[in-house]
Amino acid sequence: MTLRVLGTLVGVAAAVVTAVLEAFLTPLWWGEVRVPLAVLLAVLTNLAVLWFTHEVTRSRLLTLLPGIAWMGVMIVLSARTTEGDIVLAGDNWVALGTILAGVAGYAAGAYRIVTRPPAATGPAGQAGPAGPPERATPQLPHLS
Repeated sequence: MTLRVLGTLVGVAAAVVTAVLEAFLTPLWWGEVRVPLAVLLAVLTNLAVLWFTHEVTRSRLLTLLPGIAWMGVMIVLSARTTEGDIVLAGDNWVALGTILAGVAGYAAGAYRIVTRPPAATGPAGQAGPAGPPERATPQLPHLS
């Protein structure tokens, strides 16, 4: 139980940290060209956080929490402050691509995890190798 809680907290914290890092990398320039490093990081780090949270917690529901936290940070950073500052500007294609790619990464990873059949259990409740289920060969009636 403690490992599940700690794993979830680490996953949510990692999602928040990576969301802030990616948001502040969106205005990155190399000379006259915008560098979409944040888009690549959004996909890779979101999938890594999703995988980590699932491996530690083994819970489909808890696996979804980092994605919700990541999107919450992106929503907050795309709103103007009272001073008029904004991190994820709407006129920055890298910022929009980062949000889109990050959500797509979480959605694709979460879909794979949530729709995967549960792992087979061996003796004493130990998780065993999850292979295809054994199928019984249908017996045809004997016609004589």
